[in-house]
Amino acid sequence: MVPKARWNGQSLDMDFAMSDADLDRIAGRGAVLIQIAEPAIEGVEGLDPKKLHALRVEYLRRMRDHLKERGLGYDQYGLYPVDEPGLDYGPRIPAFMAAATLFREADPQMRIYTDPVPGLSLRDFNQIAPFVDIWCPK
Repeated sequence: MVPKARWNGQSLDMDFAMSDADLDRIAGRGAVLIQIAEPAIEGVEGLDPKKLHALRVEYLRRMRDHLKERGLGYDQYGLYPVDEPGLDYGPRIPAFMAAATLFREADPQMRIYTDPVPGLSLRDFNQIAPFVDIWCPK
């Protein structure tokens, strides 16, 4: 579902062909969950961390724009950064927070989905709650 991307040394090349095929296959079936934590961008090995961060933000914004071009507004998709962040009492919380912070920087209106499990502590719940727009408790 997520587009492929490659840093060519000058700009970020994105390929939406497989994403579009997935979107075509599920069109009309309701909201879409996009499982993504950190945009996978090829060709960034050894890149300055600030530049890499900027490319990840650009990736998310371009993905958002492409979804909009395909007719999907904010209410028709959610970003799904980490499966069951409360599993095993929270070791996935830092990954969730890193992804959610990146998503909010890219666009505060993009919705974030999570499926906490009973092992989610109150402390962890309070940490992730401000970032979650779509809850699916188990």
